[in-house]
Amino acid sequence: MPVRYYPKTLYNEALKLRSENELSYAKIGKILGISGSTVRNWCLGTKKPYGSFTEDEILSINLKKATSKTGLLNPNWKGDDASDGSARERARRLYPAPEGKQIHHIDGNPHNNESENIMFTTQREHMEIDGRIERFIERNKRGHSLQTRAKMSKSSIGRKHTPESIEKMRKIKLGKKFSDETKEKMKKAALERWAKLKANNSKNLLT
Repeated sequence: MPVRYYPKTLYNEALKLRSENELSYAKIGKILGISGSTVRNWCLGTKKPYGSFTEDEILSINLKKATSKTGLLNPNWKGDDASDGSARERARRLYPAPEGKQIHHIDGNPHNNESENIMFTTQREHMEIDGRIERFIERNKRGHSLQTRAKMSKSSIGRKHTPESIEKMRKIKLGKKFSDETKEKMKKAALERWAKLKANNSKNLLT
């Protein structure tokens, strides 16, 4: 049977008609276009539409649903052989994190979902605690490894520009106008590169 979602305004209107006019459940249902049994449940407090629940009530309901058939209570339970990712997902269901927060397992074991082992942190705090932020910074500092650089250098040897690419680059270069200061810097840099290349060639010949 499909779930019916009634607006909160309809719920409030039913309670108002019952309290102020003392109408029967069936009559209120006929006025609002819903069943009399639904009106009865609302008025007696046994049920109410999802839209009328507070945020705390929704969290409590979700937690109750998540824990009602977990572990040994679940007929399909096959032992706690879940992966780390599944264990973390289980923790997210058991302990819904506030907005902007993440779940952190204090002892580092994602399978230990006892309440005393759970804390809420921001993403940055979580990365700092786990040491991930240090690894991230160190990795960015290193850039490409020497092995990767060597591969990149080898792959570029022997490459030739097509006539179209050469013509395009020539046109771009002709359109550029450099100041005297920039030209002097370019000349100086070219002479330094040439001197370094010459020194390396001489060194290679001696060895």
